Amino acid sequence: MRDEIHVMEELAKMEPTPCYCRRMGKMRTSWTTTNPGRRFIGCERYGVISIFISFVSLVIGLLLLLGSLMILLGLLLLIGTLQLLDSLLALLRLLLLIGSLLVLLDLLLLIGSLQLLDFLQIGFLQLVVILLLSMQ
Repeated sequence: MRDEIHVMEELAKMEPTPCYCRRMGKMRTSWTTTNPGRRFIGCERYGVISIFISFVSLVIGLLLLLGSLMILLGLLLLIGTLQLLDSLLALLRLLLLIGSLLVLLDLLLLIGSLQLLDFLQIGFLQLVVILLLSMQ
């Protein structure tokens, strides 16, 4: 919940950005093969007249996507497919955990803790296998 509030605060700070053609950019979702699901701010005339485009932070975009999935699963839960959705929610929580751990591993790689990173990746993969087996 705290992460969702943080994401919304970050999005609220993002000021509408004017394009070179003086129109305001709108937040959209990319459905291209190179950036599927990635959020960006772009001119409504992008590709026709304008070339203005600005990608939203990848982390914020992923959190928005995961937040949307949680909302959809919660709504489906309300309409009665309880048992299946409990499994899907558990899987989504596991995916959130895996995503968080992957971000942590990337940060460790950036600061140069390569030996520690190798150790954590092995432990992380074992943890994922154990969690997946326990869900069955």
